[in-house]
Amino acid sequence: MAAARSSGRNAGLSESDEIIKTARTFIGLLGKPTFSAASKAGLINFLEEVIKSRQQVTNMNQPDAMTEQGQAGIANQLNAIEQKLNELKVVTTTNSAKVDELKTTITTSSERTYVQVAATVAAPNPSVRIMRRQQAEEAKRERAKFQFTLSIKSVSEDAKKELGLQHPKEITARCQHAIDKANLVSTPKV
Repeated sequence: MAAARSSGRNAGLSESDEIIKTARTFIGLLGKPTFSAASKAGLINFLEEVIKSRQQVTNMNQPDAMTEQGQAGIANQLNAIEQKLNELKVVTTTNSAKVDELKTTITTSSERTYVQVAATVAAPNPSVRIMRRQQAEEAKRERAKFQFTLSIKSVSEDAKKELGLQHPKEITARCQHAIDKANLVSTPKV
């Protein structure tokens, strides 16, 4: 019984399937008491083909067996990767410089951030409180120069009712009219 050689293998079987099928055939023949010379020759040829196919697979996986075109493609890819890395280094350096510039701008800026303002409001020292109080009193005195109060103590009940029914804009317009009719050095606007 001669084993099928890989050169005459079936079209439907893969190379691996063919090798397995042939190896099983030879294992069966080795189990029989008589092993013919033709079977021995077939086994030798089969084993040599297996060795050759294994060497080809091994050579294909080694870089030395790589074609010039494959090596050139890998070299191009490595060059492209190196170029991208250089570009990333430039971008990183530029961004680092911009971050440093922003830090400098933020720390030297005369405008305070919300966090800075909140920190001073949350725990103001006594001198800040005194200064704020003085500023509030000064603003109150400044407003007092330009404020006036209408009093209706000496006005009749009918006039009080009429003033209560009027809109504040109308009352303001009547006050402005009275100021304009008075002979004052300067005529303030209400």
